[in-house]
Amino acid sequence: MKKRFIVQFVAIFVLLSVLVAPVFTGYAKGDTQDSQSEASSEVTEISWDNRNTIHACVSVGVIRGEGGLIEDEYWLRNTTRAQGLLIGLRLRGLEDSARFYKGTYSFNDMPGLNKAYWSPILAYAYEHPELGLVTDVKSGFRPSEVLTGNEFAKIIMEALGYKQGVDFESADVRSFAQSKGLTVKEGKVTNQDFTVVLQQALKLNNKEGKLFIEDLYQKGALYDRREVKAAPGTDPAIPYAARMRLFYYEGGWLQLHASDQYGQRILPPKGTFSSSDTSKIVLGDQRPGVIATTDVSVDAYGVTSGINTAVVTFKSDDGKWNLSTEVTVVGKSDVNVFTDIRYEQDYQALMVGKTMKLRKFSLIDSLGNFVNLSFHQYYLEVRRADDNDPYGTGDSAVFEIGRQEINEHYTYITAKKAGTETLKIVACKGGMPGSGNPNYIEAVKEFTLTAVNDTDIVGCKVDFLYDKNFMYAGELSEDHNLKIKVSGATVNRMIVQIQSTDEVALPDAFSYKVDVDNIAVSTEKSEIVTVRPVTKDMEAKIKVIGKRGYVIGVFPFHLKVDAPKVHYLYMSAFNKDYVYIYAYDQYGKSIAVPEGTITSSDPDKIAITGTREGYNPYDLCYNISSVGDGPNTATITYVTDDGLFKAEVTVTR
Repeated sequence: MKKRFIVQFVAIFVLLSVLVAPVFTGYAKGDTQDSQSEASSEVTEISWDNRNTIHACVSVGVIRGEGGLIEDEYWLRNTTRAQGLLIGLRLRGLEDSARFYKGTYSFNDMPGLNKAYWSPILAYAYEHPELGLVTDVKSGFRPSEVLTGNEFAKIIMEALGYKQGVDFESADVRSFAQSKGLTVKEGKVTNQDFTVVLQQALKLNNKEGKLFIEDLYQKGALYDRREVKAAPGTDPAIPYAARMRLFYYEGGWLQLHASDQYGQRILPPKGTFSSSDTSKIVLGDQRPGVIATTDVSVDAYGVTSGINTAVVTFKSDDGKWNLSTEVTVVGKSDVNVFTDIRYEQDYQALMVGKTMKLRKFSLIDSLGNFVNLSFHQYYLEVRRADDNDPYGTGDSAVFEIGRQEINEHYTYITAKKAGTETLKIVACKGGMPGSGNPNYIEAVKEFTLTAVNDTDIVGCKVDFLYDKNFMYAGELSEDHNLKIKVSGATVNRMIVQIQSTDEVALPDAFSYKVDVDNIAVSTEKSEIVTVRPVTKDMEAKIKVIGKRGYVIGVFPFHLKVDAPKVHYLYMSAFNKDYVYIYAYDQYGKSIAVPEGTITSSDPDKIAITGTREGYNPYDLCYNISSVGDGPNTATITYVTDDGLFKAEVTVTR
């Protein structure tokens, strides 16, 4: 039987309130959307720095689009020679001439390309050999092939005004480009690689000695969205705030964004925030924003119990910026929104050289209740008790507090040397730690942490994911590998974190063995895997062996032959716009949701309007919408066709 859902057709006007993210994961398609069919990459993720670089390249128009979205997968793919050619034309101000060229490209070497789009571009490059973009006029350009680092370096060098055969030879293009400040990758180039090189190129002087990005702005080759330009007499290459925006978000906080002349995020200039009506809206001091190193936030507080409205203005100290936005806060703001921090400390010690990421903390109010604030509505960091060296950069510090990659908050704790220190978690709103603003809110949680050397670890502990010490081993199933986590123990029974939080592999302080040949330990993935299916249930043991070759721990678990089957369903509502249905088997692993029917308890209030793609192919996802004025409440229920499983969630929107 097909999966069924009850649909009501309603006219809905939806206002999407979108939080402006520091960088984007999708961009408009265009330059290269049809030039990727033969190209692939082994790279599996995009670093946070590269996301900023991608955003900057799109912002200034060195990478452009024609509609649609390009997701992460696009940036991870290899770059084609066609893409490199188009970028080369753009950097010379010749893109329009090429795209509307009337000539013909006669070579049959465009597999996987949109020929209508690329033919005039390739024909233009072919008919203008003086550009150096098509060097082999007898065999064509091979536009679908993957671009190499050397080829892209040549394109950039010639866009900067240098000529092969005059300034450099083909054999030494790598060393020549590197001498000018470019990174030249060995072998194939990915789309995120070329954004890094493009940003480097924009910051160089061309052969004539002029800053390349300034030259491109003057030629109209890039989007010149600068609202402020470099002051006369200053070096135009030094990053400065060229564009700024002030946003207000529901919940009482403002965010100040700035980008430089290269399109990259930059810390806004110093300045002052003010409220036009302090009898309605008062402000806290400035604090770090979504990205602590580039954004500035200010918290706004309502003064009266009614609707509080005022205009908040930012004026930079240098007089170049004057930005304003209207702010509305309903009701008087609670200045005691949180008073304490609850922290679950999993480890009493950290091995020297390893890094612990702060986790499992919650904000608590004066009544002991959890406070549900998004991370952008307050600032949080870890500090040492020594206020003269709060982040442990000095030689005497046992721990150094570093910034995490995504939001740049100080929440990474690295053990530098053996010893014990008192650390504190500080959560604040309305300013930075220690602010004297009357609206400043702060909560502090102190805890003790010890750093130990690997020689101090005499025991260990093995934890099984979700406390399930059993696994399906009736067949080879990667989905049913048993995830494990290993920690150490000292002679005085302190539990020690012996691998950094973000490390995937098992700690190399130990080695690992199992006592049956049906399974093996994958140290790279921290998993126990089936290598030969079992025919009956059986017990197995994993042995942990210390540095000196002695077994320091033996931990039993069970191998099961029962085939995976649905054990329970779970439903949740996301952003009140859709519901998600999950199914799990008896081993705690995801399994396909059985066919069934979804209904709304009151379709005149909350209607189910269709399906949508989920994050996991095993799951189901349904859109929901309000009918008429809200708030509306209904219970969404999913029942499997066999009647064995039911999941529901109550939604108000």
